[in-house]
Amino acid sequence: MTKMDPIELTRRLVAFDTVNPPGNERPCLDDLANILSDSGFDITVLPFGTGRDNLVARLGTGDAPPLCFSGHLDTVPSGDAAWSCDPFGGEIRDGRMMGRGTSDMKAGVAAFVCACLGEADWIRGGPGVVLALTSAEPTSNQVKVGNKGAFWLRAQVSGVTAHGSIPHLGVNAISNAMDAIARVRA
Repeated sequence: MTKMDPIELTRRLVAFDTVNPPGNERPCLDDLANILSDSGFDITVLPFGTGRDNLVARLGTGDAPPLCFSGHLDTVPSGDAAWSCDPFGGEIRDGRMMGRGTSDMKAGVAAFVCACLGEADWIRGGPGVVLALTSAEPTSNQVKVGNKGAFWLRAQVSGVTAHGSIPHLGVNAISNAMDAIARVRA
């Protein structure tokens, strides 16, 4: 299992010039492929264009549908305005990282990659995860119906009231709720 710092991985990804056009995400994807394969992920590289690939990394048993994370590594051009920092430097200034792709979406990719690396041993024994790392926006900027993974539960717990002098004759509903939450979390 490899643990990585998401801030350092973001800086590492920002250092790759993946401005689209022309793209050239292959070196960045190769770096991520090496990181993930070193932690036991099965890697599939899908050619997309000159200097551009998509990468699918899988880990887990595959016994049930896995959790999927998707992110893109291309960035928009730096624009005509002068930068006050190196757009590929990942400089941290006043608690904020500066650079091309820091918010869209190299930091997001670094976050889910690091989270999966940190839990790789646990993920390996379950249905697993699929990381879909693409060279460009995966929907070509078309609206797609989906869900970011919200899971809402409604629960009701019961208890039995008792006088403070004889709490052993009662059942604490709050304690029951805490036990249920702990089981759901596990």
